[in-house]
Amino acid sequence: MRQTEWTGNTRRNGWKARYVAGLGLASRTSNGENSSMATPASRPADGLARRFSRRLRHVFRRLAVRLALVMMVAGLGACSALKSTYEQGDHLAYWWLDRYVDISSDQAPQVRSAIATFFRWHRREQLPAIAALLEQAKGHIQQPMAAQTVRHYQQEAQRLGHLAFRQALPDTAALLVTLTPAQIRHMQERMASDNAKYRRTFLAADEAERIDARMKKVMRYAELMYGDFTAEQERQIRIAVAAVVRTTAERLGLRERRQQAWLALAREVVTERPERSEVVRRLERFDATWREQANQSDSDAGIQLAVQIANLTTPAQRQHAVKRLQGWLDDTQALMRRS
Repeated sequence: MRQTEWTGNTRRNGWKARYVAGLGLASRTSNGENSSMATPASRPADGLARRFSRRLRHVFRRLAVRLALVMMVAGLGACSALKSTYEQGDHLAYWWLDRYVDISSDQAPQVRSAIATFFRWHRREQLPAIAALLEQAKGHIQQPMAAQTVRHYQQEAQRLGHLAFRQALPDTAALLVTLTPAQIRHMQERMASDNAKYRRTFLAADEAERIDARMKKVMRYAELMYGDFTAEQERQIRIAVAAVVRTTAERLGLRERRQQAWLALAREVVTERPERSEVVRRLERFDATWREQANQSDSDAGIQLAVQIANLTTPAQRQHAVKRLQGWLDDTQALMRRS
């Protein structure tokens, strides 16, 4: 059941929709991106239940590094966009889930209720933590950046994400047991399409093209935070980006293996129809297994990239970042007051 009224809006403002879907849904990304890379806050899905339960955790892991850059809400072109887009987040999240699963009319009320419940919890329990991280980042962004600082935000991100995962898990299991074989095929086709797009964009045969693609993405968010960069600054950033690009194929391989494991789990649930409590246990095992593998695959290249960008900036660029962070902090606090 497509939500056509939101499709047009999200195509015109795709980065806003993807950010809110990420902020409002608890899950780790499916594309295997290194959490320490400065890349957009949204990724293709591993499937409905996994995206719903783990999206927020991955967003916060990657926001940890963007806080080191500091790009707390990367993808928003203006401070006011955070507040207005978050307020539409339940509708955008539903549209996003429907795109990956093709939600039926019978499932729709359950999905809408679960999303609304999660947003109420997130606004009440996690927006204050986001505000605290933004306040910390305002101080750190004005000082020389160290890898230890980046890892601090990464650990906080993982902690917040795990809490969000636990909060969403019961509703995720309830939805998973209602999926049909046709919906699983729909997810598989969507994953294959997203993987092909990722491969075309970031795994071109020519190494220079691969670096160009990643560099374009990194600089979009670096400029959002710090403003314009000089040619010499970009030359030095490109050297650091090249180190990250070399692990792209490995990350994609991890993504595809995780997707296959997810599809196998979904098929088991559809075939066996176990009790909801058993589905919860299986989701917990899936999460623990793949979270550990993702942690093992993470390298220091992304962290070093974040550190280098921050330490290349001038005092004027850092003041630009402080103003950007303050605007995001103001919007976050305004959202908290409406809870």
